[in-house]
Amino acid sequence: MQRAPPNLTKSHFRFSPISMQDPISILRTHGLQATPQRIAVATYVLRTQTHPPADEVWAQVRKSCPTISRGTVYNTLNLLVEKSLGGPVDKARFKEPPLRISGDADRYDHREGNDDHTQPGNLYRLLPDEEREHLHAAVAGAMRGVTKEIVERQLAHFEQADPAYAKGVRKALKRS
Repeated sequence: MQRAPPNLTKSHFRFSPISMQDPISILRTHGLQATPQRIAVATYVLRTQTHPPADEVWAQVRKSCPTISRGTVYNTLNLLVEKSLGGPVDKARFKEPPLRISGDADRYDHREGNDDHTQPGNLYRLLPDEEREHLHAAVAGAMRGVTKEIVERQLAHFEQADPAYAKGVRKALKRS
């Protein structure tokens, strides 16, 4: 089992398979030349706990790569997004066959009869207090820079899942 990089906590909500990989391998796997600047940007982005704005990436990467320009950071971030960092890729072998039907067809309303809040609420209640705090902080960090209207809408969803979830995120938002 791979060990977590020292700058990350043990929280299950902060790791992803991509963040645990070597940034040079990731760049090469996605057809990108592994220049020192790209390695520095990829290392920071893949190991951070939030989705930082480009200027924050630039400020942090300059600490280890002082000659990097803001434009290089923006261009590298755009390339990483374009390459999806291992995101979904269409593969012909997984393509579904055409569906032959006769008669009327309509869209399926996935919301009808479904409850989108019970399962997340149950999961939240299973977490130990320390993990809940990590979750609150991670969500609050990800909401940095999001409009108040969107934050309130999301907090309403958290409230429906578990009032303590919404309360914890609100508290974390005030601290950040």
